[in-house]
Amino acid sequence: MNKEKEGEIESIYVEKDYRLSGIGDSLMTRAISWLETVTVKKTILGVAEGNEGFLPFISGIIFIPALQY
Repeated sequence: MNKEKEGEIESIYVEKDYRLSGIGDSLMTRAISWLETVTVKKTILGVAEGNEGFLPFISGIIFIPALQY
């Protein structure tokens, strides 16, 4: 979290064999919950080029794609 109260989830990674098992959901839920406890005004999540398969996962949780790098 920076001084503007923006929190960033920099990376979430689940090994291929464990995907679709709920681990990613659990990690994201815990990260978002922690950011809520420190009262961030804005949460940022970057998705690197080549990881577009992650977009449906995050849009199903809370995030809406804002821009693409």
